[in-house]
Amino acid sequence: MQKNSLAVARIDTIDAAKGFGMLFVIFAHLNYTPAPLTVIYSFHMPLYFILSGMMFNRDKYNSFRSFLKRRFQTLIIPYLIFQFVSLAFFFLTELIFSGFSLEIFKQGIVYITQVFVSQGSANMFNRPMWFVLCLFAVELMYYFISSFNKAAVVTICTVLTAAGWLLESDLIKFNNELLPWSLDSALFATGFYAMGNLLAGSVKNTIVRIKSNRYRNLICLGIAAICLAVLIPLALYNGKVSLGSKILNNGLLFYLTGITGTVFVLSLSIILDRIKVLNYFGRVSFSVMGIHYLFRMVVSKIYVILGIEAYNSMSLKECIIPFVAVTVMSAVFAFIYDKTEKYIRKKQ
Repeated sequence: MQKNSLAVARIDTIDAAKGFGMLFVIFAHLNYTPAPLTVIYSFHMPLYFILSGMMFNRDKYNSFRSFLKRRFQTLIIPYLIFQFVSLAFFFLTELIFSGFSLEIFKQGIVYITQVFVSQGSANMFNRPMWFVLCLFAVELMYYFISSFNKAAVVTICTVLTAAGWLLESDLIKFNNELLPWSLDSALFATGFYAMGNLLAGSVKNTIVRIKSNRYRNLICLGIAAICLAVLIPLALYNGKVSLGSKILNNGLLFYLTGITGTVFVLSLSIILDRIKVLNYFGRVSFSVMGIHYLFRMVVSKIYVILGIEAYNSMSLKECIIPFVAVTVMSAVFAFIYDKTEKYIRKKQ
């Protein structure tokens, strides 16, 4: 395999990892079985912070202004689009199923406010979108942090991570709702982002070396098996964590499960990154994240109408069918959105 094709394979692996991560996100929002949910939550958000850190390159931007402009285009504008689509969905469905009431109006005001302040997932209508402004906050901080040497970056991010853990613990009395953009969670996640960025070169080179090895599948399966053997007991011991809900439990264990889960996903991605659908799913993961929760609500309403219980077991009816339905609908929407966006950019 030539150097350029290895570089492409490396990028495909990262796209596949994003695709896997989004499948885990969708599944976690469609199944409440305690053990699988606890394991998935122990790494699925750290995975995205680490992958985002791997893709950050300060040298691509000649100034903070150019960096801010790019992040506004790639994060904030799509975020606002999906949030206001979600709000329109909320008001429309409430009017259809419940009719207008003062309570719905008040709840709508809360949702509109949270579009801009984003204080965790609890008061958002489209709950997964808390991640976008949190990631934006992390990247704004890290842009300036990354100007220091490696030792300073590690020290600063360690302090910020500890501060985030402290803010989300019961050790101090602090009203986290005073912080916009899930800043307490952003502080804690800075360590994941920095880790991804500082180790990006080594990780990408390792991916290239493994992919060029004739025993790559065996190597990756071995790594994945070891990761699972470490991840599952640690995750179950630490209990369910959630950055969006500000539940960290033992922050050190959360970091261990986040790192182990990320290595697990990357190992599988090296094996399966030739699956074009998975790669594409990773490339449009933002759109999938932005829409899947709305489709989840549609499925929930259909199940309520049909009198069927949903999401509380691993059964075909309660879990697998909703998961497949939401995944397919989200993928179709993301494909249409992606093509529309490219067409609009081409016309400009």
